[in-house]
Amino acid sequence: MINKLISVVTLVGLIAVVLMARADSSDPLFYFLSLDPGATMLKITLVFGMLLMAFKNSFSSSNLRSSMAVFGLSLVTVGTAGLFMPTFGNAIYDFLKPLDFLLLVESGLVYSAAALESPIIKPVYRKAEPAAPAQLTAPATSSAY
Repeated sequence: MINKLISVVTLVGLIAVVLMARADSSDPLFYFLSLDPGATMLKITLVFGMLLMAFKNSFSSSNLRSSMAVFGLSLVTVGTAGLFMPTFGNAIYDFLKPLDFLLLVESGLVYSAAALESPIIKPVYRKAEPAAPAQLTAPATSSAY
């Protein structure tokens, strides 16, 4: 439930920031949040992925579940490194700013939590029932000869 709330609030916040950037890109908020189109697409993709992961209740395979958990953990690692390691952060601060790294950490937590708390649902295969043999009927004959 908390993943759904975080995902929806993040989506609403991202929409507000994108609209605010279109109106006034000289706002002081954008010293901490990137306006780069590539970074904006990355953020939108991450947020829609968060929504999908939060509202999807199950995985079809254990490989998909574990890969989502690893992806979430890697997002948390990259986001934390960008926030707390100046040498890593300075290398890509033109593309991602501190609040973008915070979004990486947040989305990584949602991905990992959604992967850990959702069950694996195995597909159910039904055995096909054999079709009944076709009934051969003789053509109707008329006795009016």
